[in-house]
Amino acid sequence: MSSDPFDIAKLRIDPATLANTTPRVPAKIRKRRGEFAILPMWWHEKLAKPPPNSRYTCLIAWYLLYLDWRNGHKPFKLASGMLRFDGISRSAKRRALDDIEQRGLVAIKWRKGKSPIVQVHLDYNQK
Repeated sequence: MSSDPFDIAKLRIDPATLANTTPRVPAKIRKRRGEFAILPMWWHEKLAKPPPNSRYTCLIAWYLLYLDWRNGHKPFKLASGMLRFDGISRSAKRRALDDIEQRGLVAIKWRKGKSPIVQVHLDYNQK
């Protein structure tokens, strides 16, 4: 019976082998884990009342603050790549950006078939 290709003993995988394997984390994500974003309190107030329409609104708002800092407070394109890694679809991104824009936290230049260009408002008098 040792020549049977479906022999249970041959098909067994050592649990220790599986315990040592971890999924590969992209370099951008590893680097991002060491970064942080500062949230202005007036953003907190605007995001808290009324509660966001999308569950991703706050996540994207924090990400926008981070990208604004990384880009020297200049307008930037908001691509969907990193958001997709966080489980945020293009439609969820659009709904969240609409909500953030209506709250007066950002100005967005929408472009058909392209990533939107975002200008973050950091001064509460800027709106």
